[in-house]
Amino acid sequence: MTALGDFSSGDVLTAADLNVIGTWTAFTPSWTNLTVGDATQSAQYSVINEICHVHGFIDFGSTTTITGSVYFAAPVAFTAQTSNYQTLGTGSFWQSSVYPIAPLRYSTSVFLFTFQASATDAVYVNVSASRPAAYSASTFITYNFSYPVS
Repeated sequence: MTALGDFSSGDVLTAADLNVIGTWTAFTPSWTNLTVGDATQSAQYSVINEICHVHGFIDFGSTTTITGSVYFAAPVAFTAQTSNYQTLGTGSFWQSSVYPIAPLRYSTSVFLFTFQASATDAVYVNVSASRPAAYSASTFITYNFSYPVS
């Protein structure tokens, strides 16, 4: 088998072929506007049939800082099928309360967005130093998303 999902009539699947399905690869997000400092973080991705599945978290420490809109480079390149501003999955921002966040694609990056109530609607806004709430050493962010890859 040359690649997962690349099957031909008469192919024989081996245990080794089946064992690679869903294999997770650790990666370190290349954050922009988030200084990791002494935070604990973990992130993994798995590509199955040209779909990249990502999950991770960052547990802030006393030297973790946010200085603007928070985003990181996608671990595997997006395809042209994934448009800018496409919601990719879900996440949470934990700081004395739980706030929903949404990973969105923009260019080659994954931005973390949250919801802000306005007079008429709830709108997406970037996760930043004060949104959805002021962060501290007890802040915890989780994210889970999927997107097509080449």
